Amino acid sequence: MTSRMVPFAPGMWDEAGALFAARFRRLRERRPELPAAFTEPEGARAAVQHAWCRGGAEGVAALRGDRQAAFCIDSRRVDARIAWAGERGG
Repeated sequence: MTSRMVPFAPGMWDEAGALFAARFRRLRERRPELPAAFTEPEGARAAVQHAWCRGGAEGVAALRGDRQAAFCIDSRRVDARIAWAGERGG
């Protein structure tokens, strides 16, 4: 199935949070010193929302069918950058 890129929007926070939490759990297996707060969808969603609500945020999401497969949010502030990309072939 092919992916298509669309502008990121606030209605995508829940799916983005779930994607970010799943990726963060895998990353934390290798780096247990990372905070546990982002391993659950609620905490990860809050991070996504925080990044989006800071001034100047822009973003894109990759959709496969009607589901979000990846996202990228960028802000003019370096500390508000957050992204998640799926595993290759995943």
